[in-house]
Amino acid sequence: MSLANPVNFVFPVAHHFKPIRSDTASTLVGSEDDQDIKRRDRRYLSEKGYGSLAVCSTFLAAMQGQVLSMAVGDDGPNSPAVTTLFLIGLSANVFGAILNYQAARWFEMLKWEEVVLLEYYDKEAVLEYQPIGEEERKKQLESPAFVDHWIRIAITSGPWMVGLGLFAFMLGLLLYACITQGMVVSVITLVFCASMSFRGFIGSSSSQNRRHSDTLPIQFSEGWGVGPVFDWYNRLSAQAAQTSISRLQIRKTANAVPHRFVVLHMQDGSVHRFDRRPASNASRAALLIKDTSVNTMDECLRNLSEDEKEEVERAEKEIELLFPDGGEEQSSEPKIHLDLKVVLEACFAISKDDSAKNYTLYAHNCFFFSWTILMVASRTCLPYEAPSSELLLKRMQGDAIPELTEFIVNEATQLFLNLVVETVTMFRNKSGPAVRAGLSPLTRVIWSLPAKVVRFICRHMFKAKMYLGLRKALKERVAFVIEERAPSLYENALKHHDVPALLDGHLWLNEVEKIIEPALRFEMADILWGSIFDAICSGFGEIDPSALAHEVMDIPNLKFSFLGKRVAQYYAVWNWALHEGLRAARTTADEEESKARQDRETQLSPATTQTQLIEYQVKFQELNQRMFKLAWDAAGRGARGAAQSMVDKTQSQIPKKYKEKREKMWEEIWRIWDETWAATQETTQKQSIEAVDRVVEEVLSKGRQTVIGELQDANNHYIQANVRNLDESNAPYSNEKLNNGRLQRIMQETMTKYTIDSGHLENVNGTMSRIWAAVCELRMRGAREKELKKGKEREREDQIDVHEV
Repeated sequence: MSLANPVNFVFPVAHHFKPIRSDTASTLVGSEDDQDIKRRDRRYLSEKGYGSLAVCSTFLAAMQGQVLSMAVGDDGPNSPAVTTLFLIGLSANVFGAILNYQAARWFEMLKWEEVVLLEYYDKEAVLEYQPIGEEERKKQLESPAFVDHWIRIAITSGPWMVGLGLFAFMLGLLLYACITQGMVVSVITLVFCASMSFRGFIGSSSSQNRRHSDTLPIQFSEGWGVGPVFDWYNRLSAQAAQTSISRLQIRKTANAVPHRFVVLHMQDGSVHRFDRRPASNASRAALLIKDTSVNTMDECLRNLSEDEKEEVERAEKEIELLFPDGGEEQSSEPKIHLDLKVVLEACFAISKDDSAKNYTLYAHNCFFFSWTILMVASRTCLPYEAPSSELLLKRMQGDAIPELTEFIVNEATQLFLNLVVETVTMFRNKSGPAVRAGLSPLTRVIWSLPAKVVRFICRHMFKAKMYLGLRKALKERVAFVIEERAPSLYENALKHHDVPALLDGHLWLNEVEKIIEPALRFEMADILWGSIFDAICSGFGEIDPSALAHEVMDIPNLKFSFLGKRVAQYYAVWNWALHEGLRAARTTADEEESKARQDRETQLSPATTQTQLIEYQVKFQELNQRMFKLAWDAAGRGARGAAQSMVDKTQSQIPKKYKEKREKMWEEIWRIWDETWAATQETTQKQSIEAVDRVVEEVLSKGRQTVIGELQDANNHYIQANVRNLDESNAPYSNEKLNNGRLQRIMQETMTKYTIDSGHLENVNGTMSRIWAAVCELRMRGAREKELKKGKEREREDQIDVHEV
């Protein structure tokens, strides 16, 4: 069928077509240069064809007008039959010229995206067309507008009108010759007309497709293990070589819109071909215009003949997987066994999926069918294995640990700065005149400034301290803590929670994060807060309280000699309070995490299910809230005790004229301490939890990337394959060892190139994932049934033994 003769065309209206990305329009027609595309531009041919048909129809109408004038004149036979036939022919050709001109104009106005879809429709329609009933047509199409009806009439009726006009003209001419001419002329005219009709019949008949004599429909109406498909497989399984696959190929035809199919080369030399097409009774218009799902026709062409093998070899080979198994010993390449049953498992899962079981033009087409079979076959031979903690730590030491360290230090210093500034500001706001009276003149001036100015001064003083060596020490400690605790974190996350089995239940590597992240988060609950306080406390270094007190007592040797002992005491008190507050928080965090670990071990089994891991995320948030409150309260108690201790040690060094005011100042601070500490917690808790959450997410992100990167680069399993550059159709094939990472990159690049848009790409990815999950479930069910059968057999044998005894 040609677009110049669209006998089967139904409602091909331009504005019904869905938009296509401009970069994918060209890919649908194959990788051809501009000149090839121009040659194959059937839109241009259809436009010119309809235009030429309109011109020919006009010429025929003019010629029939002349013949009609002779037939009905005084010299004519005056036969009503001849006159009627000539009038019918004249009218049909006139209307045919009008309709064909309008059809040519419609093809001229088609956009390139619409042309691509028409090409695809036309190719699929050729495969095996059977008309559908009117009721089915109404179900699959929206109610067309008047213009849609008119365009349909113009495209479908124009050629028929010309044919009708020509047929009526030739029949009238034959009758005219029989009436007015002799026997010889009548016979010649009759033979000429009959030959024209016979040639048309032969031409239409020869366009029917030939069907392979040994075609097996891939249908599983009776379930797994039963039906014609399994009858065929069971016959083949009598000899292992008949079901062992040596090569799996994906090939595509060189048509305007390529058709992809799977070719299996078996160990015994036989070749089978697996195809997917829309069912023969599917509405092409519904498939094309509305992207409607229609019934599919999945089939296997078994035991291809030599001619059919040659036809297959002429199709372009996109990829070829090699499965060396049995036969000669190979020193370097591992033997990989792939059974025909794996392909049947993929087909069965496709047939049972709610979306994949039907054919859609943009998603679940022959491309999807072929590459899903390939991915199921390859993943069967390339299982995911949880990498060791040593390999993961080695990978992290490249870029992940330095980047993670920098991120944590930035978050920690910013958070710590905010906490200190907010605490000082809160004490300033809550304190009364007694506190101000006990301060030094300089401190009193600073204390009296607006809150924003006080925050600014405190912030920059702390930053100065950070960049005078404290930041470097903190970075070193954070990096040390990460390297120390990362191996145990990975070890516990990957070895527990049934992660190895869960990993292999997912098709794509980017889906692994759904398993890794919950497991890492679960295990982080045991070490998160302890690690944070451990790093911060160690980063700030150890402080000797006696040394701080000595600085106040030995004022001539101090950097505070110019500012006085009151400032020195103030500095010593708050430094020691800060240090002891952090230490108390770390101790509390360690104790609480130990309790939480014991509680989880009693509530959850070591092999925690994926659902439990995901649900634990809510508990993780609650745990963070509780841990912050406990740590904050502990820090408040520890800081107050340390501050009071330092005041007691240094108060004797304060000059007598300031001592009374100083004592009243500290009494006021102790009085408002608990209230101020609680108020600061309310102010800072939200931003503190958010900072911890950001740290957690960054740790999880680096953890996911590390695990996925290791899985991508793992070479403990690989498949030999012949591949070539997708962007170069004439590029030579290269033999590669494909691991999971490389194979999936090829697959994603191919899918991105040959899928209409990102929405359909996501749909195809998701469906393929479901197919793999269904295959895994099918295998587990089979393993359980097999084990149950073995158990029953053992029981039967035991009963026989007991009976014999």
